[in-house]
Amino acid sequence: MSNTSDFIIENGILTKYNGAGGDITIPDGVTGFGRSVFSWCENLTNVTVSDGVTSISECAFHECKNLACITIPNSVTSIGRSAFGWCKSLTSIAIPDSVTNIGDRAFQYCYELASITISGSVEKISDYMFYDCECLETVIIPDGVTSIGDYSFFSCLSLESVSIPDTVISIGKDAFAYCKNLTIHAPADSYAEQYAKENGIAFVAE
Repeated sequence: MSNTSDFIIENGILTKYNGAGGDITIPDGVTGFGRSVFSWCENLTNVTVSDGVTSISECAFHECKNLACITIPNSVTSIGRSAFGWCKSLTSIAIPDSVTNIGDRAFQYCYELASITISGSVEKISDYMFYDCECLETVIIPDGVTSIGDYSFFSCLSLESVSIPDTVISIGKDAFAYCKNLTIHAPADSYAEQYAKENGIAFVAE
């Protein structure tokens, strides 16, 4: 468990964490994180982000190798670049609908990530977002997303099903490369159907 003395907070921004890790709760009054504030905190296992935090910064939890669970409140609107990169023990995460922007590489090398709920408010799946998430099996991309970035699901070896709405009009370079068992589910005559056919990916019309 954490106590408030473990956290250095300046004008609402959590700038440093001095605790021992384990299960922690971000104190009330924090509105955002400094860059890399928890990076390489290998003893961190469970984080509850308090309501009122509006952003999770770039590299905030980068290489927290034993972080298995994080709870993100509806106050968060953005998740920074590589915020959870190399969180090798993270198995699932729910991104609330308040989140409108997720930076590139946000979840790259999260090897154990098997379940992801993507905010219905995001417009883009960023470059390298789920790069090498080799346990990810099923992804539902919500309506409103217009583009899927370069290498976004590259080498997601277990990925079997991706549902893509007809709002998607762009899929980047090697977005699904090495996803050998993948079937794309999307509306008939959509951009996603065209993409699947051009790239030899199994397709099912929904």
